Amino acid sequence: GELLPVDSEHEAIHQCLQGGREIDKLILTCSGGALRDIPLEQLDFVNLSDVLRHPTWDMGVKITIDCATMVNKALEVAEAHYLFGVPFDRIEVVMHPESIVHSMVRFADGSVLAQMANPDMRLPIQYALLYPHACKSPVKPLDFAGLSLHFDRPDPARYPLFDLGVDCLKAGGRKAVAFVASDEIATKAFADGSIGYGDIHTIIKETVSHFDGEISSIEELEDVYRSALDMAGGLIK
Repeated sequence: GELLPVDSEHEAIHQCLQGGREIDKLILTCSGGALRDIPLEQLDFVNLSDVLRHPTWDMGVKITIDCATMVNKALEVAEAHYLFGVPFDRIEVVMHPESIVHSMVRFADGSVLAQMANPDMRLPIQYALLYPHACKSPVKPLDFAGLSLHFDRPDPARYPLFDLGVDCLKAGGRKAVAFVASDEIATKAFADGSIGYGDIHTIIKETVSHFDGEISSIEELEDVYRSALDMAGGLIK
């Protein structure tokens, strides 16, 4: 069988790679989440309702928080690495607030192929269900005459968990597991009102600093996961 992505960014990359050309770089886009335009000095004071006002997608609580911190995008970089066999250092992320360009591929000759559509999950789901065939979609086609597209680089000061996440997931092993586990604890604590938004980064950064090395079995993975959950939970005051 063939593993087909449904995540919109990776479904877009899958479409762009159908020609079989040599890849130079994968370029994933991100909206920047609900807090992308809030002044940096105000981030420590945002509440859950602020974070859940995602500008593009209607999603669950955890994934919407992960969009605001860009933890989800770090995970998507790892997903692209494993799905398409492209090294981490050849996967780039750019801010794209309109969420029209879902991903791009730059080829060896420098040309770039982008997959574009109105943001609607029915389209990537339909693609995966019907591949390699296609049919008319219920998603409204783009009106290019009315489009205005913007791109920028993520600000490390606004999204410190993105770089930390990519580093942990690239390292793999215990550090990657600790990153995922501590994010679960920290985002839940924020959603429950137990910690502030800035504490999410503090808890995850402190937790992953205690984990290094490879994992050699499922049992060891489960042990590391539980240990990271406990450590992150112990940091919640």
